[in-house]
Amino acid sequence: MIGMRRTLYAVAAVSVSLLAGCGGQESGRPDAVVPERAGEQARPQGATVVQEDWPPAVPASGLTKGMVLPLEKYMVTYAEEMAVQEARDNIELLCMRRFGFSDWATEPIGTSPPPASTAANMPRRYGLTDLAVARQYGQHPPETGSESTPPASREDPAALAVYEGVKKDGTELKSYNDRTVPEDGCLGEVQKTLPNIDPTLVEELNARSFTESQGVPAVREAMDVWSSCMNVRGFDVASVWDVENLYDETTTSASQDEIRLAVAEVECKQQSDLVGVWFREESAIQERLITENKEPLELAQTIRQEALTDARKVNARFN
Repeated sequence: MIGMRRTLYAVAAVSVSLLAGCGGQESGRPDAVVPERAGEQARPQGATVVQEDWPPAVPASGLTKGMVLPLEKYMVTYAEEMAVQEARDNIELLCMRRFGFSDWATEPIGTSPPPASTAANMPRRYGLTDLAVARQYGQHPPETGSESTPPASREDPAALAVYEGVKKDGTELKSYNDRTVPEDGCLGEVQKTLPNIDPTLVEELNARSFTESQGVPAVREAMDVWSSCMNVRGFDVASVWDVENLYDETTTSASQDEIRLAVAEVECKQQSDLVGVWFREESAIQERLITENKEPLELAQTIRQEALTDARKVNARFN
């Protein structure tokens, strides 16, 4: 359902601090970062980040322009997600290079940005809300990003064994080139050094407020006004979620009928102030949920900030 999109933020229970130096594997600590003093050696080439068509932190156009829900301050943004992934890729590269795989590469990241900066999905949380988008694309989302091809280096059986920590016969790979392989390989080293940020709590509250807001009398009244406006224009819909039944989402582009539907949807939202009413009512619900869950939200926020700090320290040491 629109607005209920869960972005691909991976889950981990906690965040741990990164190492400050390059201790050897024999010390029991992963070789995760390069030295603090950049002058001691050339900085290594890091992960590739493609920063094109990334969504703005706050909607910059349409009926949700400037709207930020209270829970969004606890959500991981897409830029933050990419910063953590970049650091994880950099840790992976260093681990693989430690075992002699200097040509090991990671896939470019940031190539398939989502339509919104956070899991709140504000641009389409309340359905289509941008008249310019409606006129150009109909109900179809604008196309962004590009596909990436897996690096050829991942076809090397020896490299894959070190990366996963598993031999071809399925047994654990404990050493390679006289060096101890981390448990679960370099992939395991990445996870132990910099876990992903856990979005579970805030996204559960985000979904709860969205569901609860639809039953608020003010929202239902505004929805009825919107529905009447749509009926006058020839579209028999009771709620914004009925719109998806009136067009073919499998087509590659919008027909003129779909564009007419999309324009009507947005213009009727303007007339009914549905988006404004819905946003205000849901904001109040989220403020209550934040108060009720203040302690776990603050703990999750602290863990998030620590992970981001660690990620940025790693990334700052690469080209």
